[in-house]
Amino acid sequence: MEIKVSKSDVIWSYAAQFFNLATGLITLPLILKMLSAEEVGLNYILISLASIIALFDMGFSGQFARFITYIFSGAQELQKDGMSTIKSDVVNQHLLATTILTAKKIYKYIAFIAFASLVSLGTVYVWHVTNGFNSIDNIIVIWCISCLASFFNIYYLYLNSFLQGRGMIKQTKQAQVYSRVFQVLLTFILLLCGLGLLGVVIANLLAPFVLRYFSYNAFFDSYIKDVISNNKVTNSEMKEIFQILFYNAKKMGVIGILSSIIGYASTIVIGGFLTLKDVGSYGLMIQLIGIIVTLSSTYFYSLTPKLGSLIVLDKKEQFRKNVGLSLFSFYILYAIGIFFLMLAPVVFKYFEFHTQLPGYGILIAYSFYKLLEQNQSIYSQLLLIINDLAFYPSAVITGIVSFALLIIMLYVGCGLWGVVFSQAIPLFAYAAWKWPIYSRKKFELSIKNDILISPYKIIYNIIWMKFLKK
Repeated sequence: MEIKVSKSDVIWSYAAQFFNLATGLITLPLILKMLSAEEVGLNYILISLASIIALFDMGFSGQFARFITYIFSGAQELQKDGMSTIKSDVVNQHLLATTILTAKKIYKYIAFIAFASLVSLGTVYVWHVTNGFNSIDNIIVIWCISCLASFFNIYYLYLNSFLQGRGMIKQTKQAQVYSRVFQVLLTFILLLCGLGLLGVVIANLLAPFVLRYFSYNAFFDSYIKDVISNNKVTNSEMKEIFQILFYNAKKMGVIGILSSIIGYASTIVIGGFLTLKDVGSYGLMIQLIGIIVTLSSTYFYSLTPKLGSLIVLDKKEQFRKNVGLSLFSFYILYAIGIFFLMLAPVVFKYFEFHTQLPGYGILIAYSFYKLLEQNQSIYSQLLLIINDLAFYPSAVITGIVSFALLIIMLYVGCGLWGVVFSQAIPLFAYAAWKWPIYSRKKFELSIKNDILISPYKIIYNIIWMKFLKK
């Protein structure tokens, strides 16, 4: 069975990303106005901590999404390397039930381990950056709520993987839209009530429950419930699936940790060297450029279930066509986004926000770094679709070198420039060009034909048929 991605799936993907980003953009002016620079800095630290804790996922979510796609596309077995050649037009329901139950069990344990880490090591760190819980009002309550939010986010993480893997893009994104709308409204209400950062974290805790409600009801329909009830799964079968998953998940977990060091963890680290005000400025830059990256790559990631299905079904031409169009859209949308980013410092100064963006030099340097970083990330994702982790060793080395450079440059007083260069130098040295070239050879992708000419023709024909021909 081929998993298809419809126009409505893509539209809802963009709608979801809009609301995901709008949550930050719509609430950002009020946050910058009503929170102190210290509170803004702490907010970015809490976001970074939550992102790091999410790494306890260890790459399982991506593995589950791919395996669910394989199963619904007719794969009769799962394997550690590559993809099974044993296929059928019928879904292996017992394998499906085993995979679902294994996921639920894994995430139960992961959530408790992550929570324990937060309330122990995380508490020590937050105590340090807030001068013994004294620099910000209600900090202890804020921290406790943040810990609970991280626990539940990880506990139900499998739901998104299941929906993505099954190709239920529309349902996934609808749930995200409903959740984000609720979060925006609740954040505004609580901020206007004068709760400050406490109001922000309360909204962060409650809003995801809306997401989980709709996601659960969408995936666990009558078919899935029948599959689970009609198939008795043993502990040994779940253990077998776990071992297959863990073979690559542990590698992706290491990559995720090191990538986090390059990204979110840098916010945590600079908190030990720079002021909360500087942390807030850096975090604001990461947030805005992250929005641009997310929007520009939305189309590609909405296609990943379909791309996996096309690979299973050996439809190479369709695969290249979809990859080329998604890459083309990424480059165009990223360029547009960065253009508007260059206007942001002027806007921020005009409204006299408490927290300002770094200078243009740092903005441009970080924007160029993120372009190359996301480009190689997309090409690496293509390899993940076929269970090829050839990029694993270089990702590990890049992360280690980046972390070492970050500490050195902050220690010698390079400030935010040091933070940017510590991330950019290791990436430019190898991964930024190696994996795009490797992936294009692997999938026989041509920059000229598949990524430039073919998407141009598709877009031109759409415009001609929809508008010009009339």
